[in-house]
Amino acid sequence: MATSAIQLTFIFINFSAFLSSFCRSFLCSFFGREQLTLGDIVAGIAIHSLPLLGVSLSDYPKLNEWSERLMQRPAWQKTKLSPEDFEAFKRRVRVLVKLRRREKSSKIVQKAKLLFKEPCQMSSE
Repeated sequence: MATSAIQLTFIFINFSAFLSSFCRSFLCSFFGREQLTLGDIVAGIAIHSLPLLGVSLSDYPKLNEWSERLMQRPAWQKTKLSPEDFEAFKRRVRVLVKLRRREKSSKIVQKAKLLFKEPCQMSSE
């Protein structure tokens, strides 16, 4: 079953709400530390995609501050996709989803043909 854009947006909003509430308890610059952690990297990848999907981080001030701290890092700045790159990525994902659906449909059709194939007629010699 394919995940719709609405479902993905809902997931991201819930994820950002979770992180925002988590960030309220931050006494450090990053997830529980003053140094960047793997948790920051993993969450940061998703969070930086939210504005490109139309979800404003301004509703989540602590999350927005954390996100801005990530973007201040030179290595992180290199990973940021431009809006054009993100649109190209979305187009590629749409193509991959269509190809996957076709592949599944093709397999279903092949199985159906095998199931409903007429039985072989035996020759009476």
